[in-house]
Amino acid sequence: MVPLGEGMQPFQSARVLAAVLGDPAALPVDAGQRTELFNLAVQEGLGPLLAKTIRPFVFDEDRRRCDAILGKSWIWHDRMLSAATSVAGALEASGVKALSLKGPVLALRHYRPPFLRRPSGDLDIGVAFADLERACAALGSLGYVLEGSLAASMATTHHAALVPPQSGGLPSIDLHFRLTQGTLGVPIANLLEAAIPFELPGGLGTWVQDPADELMHLGLHAVYGRFCPLFHLFEFHRLWRAAEPAVRERAVSRAREFHLVGGLRMLDVAFHCIWNEPLLNNGMELPRTWLDSRIDDRLLRDFESWKVATEAEGGHGGSFGSRIQGRWLDFQLTDRPIDALRLCWSLCQLMIVRLKRDVK
Repeated sequence: MVPLGEGMQPFQSARVLAAVLGDPAALPVDAGQRTELFNLAVQEGLGPLLAKTIRPFVFDEDRRRCDAILGKSWIWHDRMLSAATSVAGALEASGVKALSLKGPVLALRHYRPPFLRRPSGDLDIGVAFADLERACAALGSLGYVLEGSLAASMATTHHAALVPPQSGGLPSIDLHFRLTQGTLGVPIANLLEAAIPFELPGGLGTWVQDPADELMHLGLHAVYGRFCPLFHLFEFHRLWRAAEPAVRERAVSRAREFHLVGGLRMLDVAFHCIWNEPLLNNGMELPRTWLDSRIDDRLLRDFESWKVATEAEGGHGGSFGSRIQGRWLDFQLTDRPIDALRLCWSLCQLMIVRLKRDVK
C-alpha cells in the first residue's frame, strides 16, 4: 500500500483492484504496472480472483503468472479442505456441535471454483464455551496441542490457539468461543441455534452459520481486522451484494442486537469510497452511534494510515504506538458510551493479564 498524500482518496490501491476485478478492460497496458498490480493482489489476498478475472485477456508471462497463482491456490485449498474434514469428523465423533467459520468450507459454498478464495493459513472453528474442553480433547486425538491455557484465552481474546502435530501437514486451529473483537465478541453459543448443516465432499457433515450471521461476521471481521488484508473487505462486498435483501436486513438486525452498528457504518464509508455505492439500499437505514459524526472518510484515512504503518513494521499488530492507534480506531466504532467503557475495561484486563505473565 502506498501512503496517502493530502487530497488523495483513501484506499486508492483498493479502488484500482476493484476496478480491474469489475472490468478486465481496466487492466493497465504497461507491463510494469501489471506486475505491480499482481504483487498488490497477492499481498492483499486477491491473487486468485485477479488471476481468474484477467487470464482470458493476457498472454505469455502474465498468463503464466495467472496459472501459477491459481495452481498454488488450488493445491492449498485441497489441503485445507482435507484438514477441515478431519477436524469436523473428530468433533462430530465427540458430540461437539461446531461451526466451520470462513476458510475452505465457505469457499465451497460461495466461490466457483472454490480455490478462487484466498487460501487460509489456519482453520477457524466455533464452539460454545461449555464445549471448549471437549473440543480440545477431540482435537487432541488428531495430535493438536492447546497453546497456553483456556482460562488465559478466555480472559484476553476470542479464541484458543491449537498447535498441530509436527508431522501430518495439518494447519493450526483458532478455536473460537466468540466471534471477532476479543473479549467483547459475540459468543458462539448465540449463533449455534440458527446454524445450518452442511455436507462436505465425501458425505461428512459440519455446521455453518446462518446466512445473516455469516454476513455480520464477515463484515465485522473486515472492520475489526482493520482491512488487513483487503481480501476480507472484498469478500464481504462480494457476499453482501449476492445476498437477498431479506438476509441483509436480518444481518443489520443482528448487528443492532449485539450493538455492533458502528462496524457496519464504517463498511458503508468503505463501500462509498471503493465501489462508489452504499452498503444499504431499498430504504434501509442504520441507526446512529454515539460517535457517528466521526465515522467518515477521515476515519477511513486513519484506518489506511494504521494499515500502512503496521505493514511497514512487519504486521501482527505492529509497535506499541500502532496498537494504541488501532484501539483508538476501535473506540470510535463503539455504538454507545457503555460499549466504549466495556472496550476500555477489556483492555485494562488484557494489560493486567500480560503484566502478570511477564512478572512470572
